[in-house]
Amino acid sequence: MTRATVSEHARAREHAQALLRSLKGEPPVRAQAATPEVLPACASGALMAMRTLMGRDPFPGAWGADRLTERAKLLALPSPGKVSANGSCHLLPTRDGWLALNLARGEDWSLLPAWLEHQGRLPDLKALAQQVAQSAMEELLSRGRLMGLPVAALHGPPRAGPWFTLHRPSAVLNPDRSRKQPLVVDLSSLWAGPLCGHLLATCGARVIKVESSHRPDTTRTAAPAFFHRLNHNKQTLTVDFRAPDGARRLQRLLAEADVVIEASRPRALAQLGIDTGALLRAKPGKIWLSITAYGRQPPNGDWVGFGDDVAIAAGAVRATSSGPAFYGDAVADPLTGLHGALAALSHWQNGLGGLLDVSLHGVTAWCLNRGQSPDPSENQATAFHHIPVSPQACC
Repeated sequence: MTRATVSEHARAREHAQALLRSLKGEPPVRAQAATPEVLPACASGALMAMRTLMGRDPFPGAWGADRLTERAKLLALPSPGKVSANGSCHLLPTRDGWLALNLARGEDWSLLPAWLEHQGRLPDLKALAQQVAQSAMEELLSRGRLMGLPVAALHGPPRAGPWFTLHRPSAVLNPDRSRKQPLVVDLSSLWAGPLCGHLLATCGARVIKVESSHRPDTTRTAAPAFFHRLNHNKQTLTVDFRAPDGARRLQRLLAEADVVIEASRPRALAQLGIDTGALLRAKPGKIWLSITAYGRQPPNGDWVGFGDDVAIAAGAVRATSSGPAFYGDAVADPLTGLHGALAALSHWQNGLGGLLDVSLHGVTAWCLNRGQSPDPSENQATAFHHIPVSPQACC
């Protein structure tokens, strides 16, 4: 565990209080836009807020900032520069700005010639960089998003909206759910969603991690030690989503669940025959936690993104003498896992259900730019929140 300084603890406490206020629908206390160095305190603040809601410490000795660095330490990843710590994301200069291009999937390379309107195969990263440098940033950004490439532009600090939004809200009267062990079905993979499920399991939830037999969580084989760290306290279940029996089994699990965690684009769920609205209507108070790159609303809901490139879009970038550089290891992922778990826990305790829309971009931008947000009435959850814990009691 990292030993926190007095100032770091104070910043974490302040963030915890801001989160608890936001969960009650209160507008944020105005704060100046911050540098990425504030993000470890934000991670720790999310854990502090969870301790407050639990009324006990389910994470004894844990410091949230360690969640931002645990993968890099476990896998001995190098410090990032123009290339991300895991080596897949690249900060590239264009004709008029900087782009982050994440080549995390094998199929992304096959899309590059069409993306750059280049005839023939690009042999290596040097050739790729040369083509990008001759192109306009916004054209590459728009075309890449249409093609499903994880690409982001460095525009400077964005205006931050709410860090979560509750769609299709419902409530359970007199739920007394704080004493019940919720059933959480975790359909997510990689980092943000699995971390969220891990934290809820640590708080006492029964969590079942469900994987497709055709597309299991790639972390299981790519980084088995990290996979174990995120999933060791869950039950695991492999289901053939394509088979009728598997589809029915999945539907039964989703219908039974009190909380569902998923990190898919909305159309991917529809292709599996999953009707989120019908499942929420059938069980008032059910929480459907949707973790996306940029939020569910069109056109953002179709944009692909991972922790490193989305962090750049949200403004989490280091300034160096040679230009911008990545800050940390995919920081948008663990930040979102921590904040998503807090949102799910808060709603569960207060008998509130609905579609919780939490995005990597939204969480990271809010942490960096809290108080620079639009009208808080844009958060549809405002009228449905009451947390019976004073923020001053936290930490």
